Amino acid sequence: LEREKDFVGAKQAYETAITNGGYFLAYENLAQILLFHESTASAVLFSQNALKIFPNNARLWQIYSLAQYFSGSFAEATAAAQRAYFLSPNQQNTYIFSRLSQNLPLEVIK
Repeated sequence: LEREKDFVGAKQAYETAITNGGYFLAYENLAQILLFHESTASAVLFSQNALKIFPNNARLWQIYSLAQYFSGSFAEATAAAQRAYFLSPNQQNTYIFSRLSQNLPLEVIK
């Protein structure tokens, strides 16, 4: 559904998956849909709660960082980016953490 750009349907499917089994990927995908297709505030809140369940999930930390960045909470965004980077120093996390720690803007396609 997400690949077909049916974000409403995808959101519902991820919510069902979370209710039925709590699979971490459903949390990651739902957080991303909230961030890029709904509201920053809902992405912040959902990611925050998801991180209580999966505190070592680098992708959730990355999404939380971006949500905080888009909402103007730069210190929180940087701290979350650092956590994502330390958990998984991949190219995306390195870019986000590097830019935020230097007080440079992110170039993210939203």
